Amino acid sequence: MLEVGCGRGLNLCKLALRDYEAYGMDISEEALSIAAKLAKMANCYVNLRKVEGVMN
Repeated sequence: MLEVGCGRGLNLCKLALRDYEAYGMDISEEALSIAAKLAKMANCYVNLRKVEGVMN
């Protein structure tokens, strides 16, 4: 499952805990850092990527 604009990763962790392959992209390094910490605390694997550019 790919979530574009994943933010803090709440949905990604929910999906990963239900055995989905969870991929998230966001432009915010701060949000991705929070998502990584949440995934670690929840003991779930999510694949996070920072994207560059402008979202219109």
